[in-house]
Amino acid sequence: MMARIAAWWASGPSHRTMAILLIGAAAALLARWAVAAPMFSQEMGFVPFDLQPRLNQGMLVIQLGAARGHPLGALYGAFVMADIPVSLVLAFVTVAFWRWLHVRTPNRVYAFLTAGGVMLLPIVAAMLEMTEHRAVFSLLYQRVGEAYADAIAFTVSVHNVKVAMADLRDAVTLSFMASTAVLALLRRKLKRAPQTPPEQT
Repeated sequence: MMARIAAWWASGPSHRTMAILLIGAAAALLARWAVAAPMFSQEMGFVPFDLQPRLNQGMLVIQLGAARGHPLGALYGAFVMADIPVSLVLAFVTVAFWRWLHVRTPNRVYAFLTAGGVMLLPIVAAMLEMTEHRAVFSLLYQRVGEAYADAIAFTVSVHNVKVAMADLRDAVTLSFMASTAVLALLRRKLKRAPQTPPEQT
């Protein structure tokens, strides 16, 4: 099994496989934003905590207070059950997409970043997403006792770091796409350029 995974990683996903993976990731994101999030916000009046681009301690306290009397735990639990697969799919597809781009158009920048562990970035973002979910559940069910203020601060910190990691992941993806497109264009032009025969002496 590991040998097959290593061979697949070495060769990178095929064009067909990558297309299927990208379609799957797009469908997962669409389900998150067009189905799961609206169902939550329709009941609560605000989008799920982890989908808010910026979250501070005051906002979180206000939203938790406004949710009293609502079945927030059940609603957020339903959202999380739908959101976890989305986060995992997005992490896997992002890593596969980066590999697919640079197996076909290798460059030194990609090799340098890979050696520096950039492939772990989407996984780190997904792990922070899971940590945030757990922290929010602790707040919802009051499992933090006297450390409530610290739990609020921890949840907000994890959220903001996760958003920063997700933004960095997306920026890396765009930079990889741009560099791959430029290199592919340059190589195509070099192939089409007429070869000048050496001068006869």
